[in-house]
Amino acid sequence: MIDTNVLVYAHRAVARDASTDGDGAGIRVPTGTDEERARDQMSLEILTALSSIAVSPVSTLEFCRTMRNMDLGWYSTIAPRFHTVAITGPVAIKAAELLHKRNVSESVCPRCLSSRNEHECKKCERMLSSHQRISDAMIAACAECDSAVGHLLTYDTGIVAFGAYMKQCKVYDLNALKLADLGFLMSAPKPSKRRGKLLRREEGQYPLIPQELKR
Repeated sequence: MIDTNVLVYAHRAVARDASTDGDGAGIRVPTGTDEERARDQMSLEILTALSSIAVSPVSTLEFCRTMRNMDLGWYSTIAPRFHTVAITGPVAIKAAELLHKRNVSESVCPRCLSSRNEHECKKCERMLSSHQRISDAMIAACAECDSAVGHLLTYDTGIVAFGAYMKQCKVYDLNALKLADLGFLMSAPKPSKRRGKLLRREEGQYPLIPQELKR
């Protein structure tokens, strides 16, 4: 399973390549630091290499919210390979269990059940809301409850924190890994030429850039 950030970063890599080639007129993609560009490219290569990709409906929602004017052209080219794990009663209960285990040592408000402890993103220093923690727990619970999912690839330190309490699914912190570290999860990419054009670089073959991204 992949988290929301893998989708978002991969999309940035595709859009940035389109803009560089002159085909992405009107698309504003941050140039980014070398570290950020490497992260985006790694996310794209992960999506390219995986033949089947499990996702949580929460990740789909969070990703689609980032699309300007709901332009889902690129998403539609990779969606057929997605296995969406349904959010069921057991998944919701598992998410609650994960939240409880993570928060057991924290002070919790008896009325709203939010943590009284401050939680700060280690990278941007933004304070994390209780709603975001619930979303992270739902993604982790989807991975933990689906017997077909054995690994969860994430850049989100909030999701990584739940990994200590997950028994069926192993969580991989992509912030600390390189693509070579994930070789055992990858399969040979099978690109299609049905839509758009195929980008090629020395690193390998990348997914299609749909016509929608060229506007």
